Amino acid sequence: MKKNYSLLSKALFAFLLSIAASGNFAFAQSEDLHLQKLHAVELSPATPGVRYIYETPISPKSTFEFTAGLDASLIFAYSNSYVKINQDRIEEKERRFQLYLTPNIGLAYKYYYNMNKRVEAGKNVNNNAGNYIGLRLINGLEGWTTEKVKTETYTMESQGFSKNYIGFASAVWGMNRNLGKNFVFNFEVGPGIVFGEDRESEFFLRLNTGFKKVF
Repeated sequence: MKKNYSLLSKALFAFLLSIAASGNFAFAQSEDLHLQKLHAVELSPATPGVRYIYETPISPKSTFEFTAGLDASLIFAYSNSYVKINQDRIEEKERRFQLYLTPNIGLAYKYYYNMNKRVEAGKNVNNNAGNYIGLRLINGLEGWTTEKVKTETYTMESQGFSKNYIGFASAVWGMNRNLGKNFVFNFEVGPGIVFGEDRESEFFLRLNTGFKKVF
């Protein structure tokens, strides 16, 4: 299962790169084009992190996006665990805390579906300020990890740098809105799956808010 998801991740990366390559080769500027090529740095408070963003149009209504950055992930989990004491199997409540600082790169295909309507309504569409749907894939290392597991009978702590691969793939809906000259607010949400080495694949809900400085 884990190997299959690794292959899926590579296939999706190749697919998104092929979209970008074919789109940039075939795409020509037109008078009614509203999407822009941009470079930006984004700070994200919802999924704490900082990343570089390069976004380029590949058709009049869609873009390809490349990201590289460092994200922080906090995980709090409560579950039941079992310990063996004098041949008895005793159930305990387990509390788990995990912190990941994850270096990663990402690719995304974004289809902007309301740019023309925003222009007709006289709204500012600079810096790709519109709504979109798309596919996002993020690949990276688990990176710097801190873990603490606590039950009624024991406490376990560990920390270090993990080179284990971790990947995220999600369908997304998002929006960009200008906050002033060359500052953009981004909101993005969508269902996805997280997978990697030495871990079971899990479904998750991607929720990201970010503040971009466009250069």
